[in-house]
Amino acid sequence: MLVAHGLLQAKSLSNFSGPGEHEIPSPSPNQSILFVSFVRAGLCYPPSDFLLEFLESYGIQIHHLTPNGVLFLSAFAHFCEVYVGIPPNLLLFHYFFRVRLSDGKDTPFLGCCLIQSRQGVSFPSLALSNSFKNWAEKWF
Repeated sequence: MLVAHGLLQAKSLSNFSGPGEHEIPSPSPNQSILFVSFVRAGLCYPPSDFLLEFLESYGIQIHHLTPNGVLFLSAFAHFCEVYVGIPPNLLLFHYFFRVRLSDGKDTPFLGCCLIQSRQGVSFPSLALSNSFKNWAEKWF
């Protein structure tokens, strides 16, 4: 479906694999989990330097984000590159957004990193999706 719509390279080019027998994602160290809703929210591979810097700065992996978090990161990168004319950077990102990691003892495996707009700071309006229900069920 994603390949047919031009949102993902053919398997022969990108070397992705399906979930197989796994009901819960369990990637090896050299693999990433990719959710269909993340691609719909603007994620593409190979990941940008900004996304890699963001993940490294928080010590997280892509599956720790939520679909709307991916949307925030994608919109911010687009805003910087197209409207401001600069590469996206963490300093400016932190001016507009706050990042909250789940603080429970049993940190969930998926979606434990939430990105929210900072109150009182104006960033171009984003239409967040409510259609990402059960997003963690469609992965590869």
